[in-house]
Amino acid sequence: KTEQNKKKKKSKKKKKNDNSLAFMALTSGNVLDACFGVSTANRTGDTPAKRNAQAAKELLDTCATTDKFRDIAVEAYHDAFLVVVDHDQQMNKLNCFTRCFRAGKIRNETEEKLKTAFSKLVKAVGEKK
Repeated sequence: KTEQNKKKKKSKKKKKNDNSLAFMALTSGNVLDACFGVSTANRTGDTPAKRNAQAAKELLDTCATTDKFRDIAVEAYHDAFLVVVDHDQQMNKLNCFTRCFRAGKIRNETEEKLKTAFSKLVKAVGEKK
């Protein structure tokens, strides 16, 4: 049993490290740039997308005073990416006829799932302000 406890502790440490790296990718890397539509070609210009991505990075950095907040942020973006992948897969299955009737429903469901994915992060940011 002691060996199992050691493995669990090691696993939790590894997860924490993984989330630290993932959080750094959000705030220091280009993950949020991609989320806001900042193209790599226009990274030097001042565009609304670039300003919004920078504001989101600064907000996350400002609120990131605890590991718990960083975990919530990483989980929110992870869940959101999964929602977007699912949305894309559903849309790719549609043909020109079914697209007319189902695309709106899929989009609405995706918006609700994204709201759910980010709800904990929104709450955590609100608590930090």
